[in-house]
Amino acid sequence: LIIALGGCVLGTFLGAMFWFFLGRLFGAASLQRPPICWITSPRHIASARLFFEKHGPTTLLFARFAPMIRTPVQVTAGVFSDKSKTCVVYLAISVLIYAPVLVIGSGMVGRAVTILPIYQQYGQYVLVSVAICLWLILVAVRFAVRQRASRASPPPQ
Repeated sequence: LIIALGGCVLGTFLGAMFWFFLGRLFGAASLQRPPICWITSPRHIASARLFFEKHGPTTLLFARFAPMIRTPVQVTAGVFSDKSKTCVVYLAISVLIYAPVLVIGSGMVGRAVTILPIYQQYGQYVLVSVAICLWLILVAVRFAVRQRASRASPPPQ
């Protein structure tokens, strides 16, 4: 358990630092280049900058527990935060809270739930269903992109 906890802490912290310093490295200049400039406006960028000046460290702390926004928040903090040391400290604190909860919680759930029989009975159906759903999402996205492109281009004359 101690080795798993140490590995989880180290891996989680290094991953968080990677995304934070990636934002630091590319910085605000990356916001002016495609594809980011296609989906953001100067108003959104100014709003994000103000938000991170006011709430940056605590946002990093709470984002660790929100899987879908964790990485974008870490990159955005790297781009907009002027206080690297403060952000690194808050990322470390979040990792020191998150890793034990993850490892110990997983161990407790693993002892309480015997998943192998469930997996053996339903695993292949779940795998096929996930593959079909991913394929349908891909088809829908490609269709939407083509529709948008056809509406954006002027009709031939």
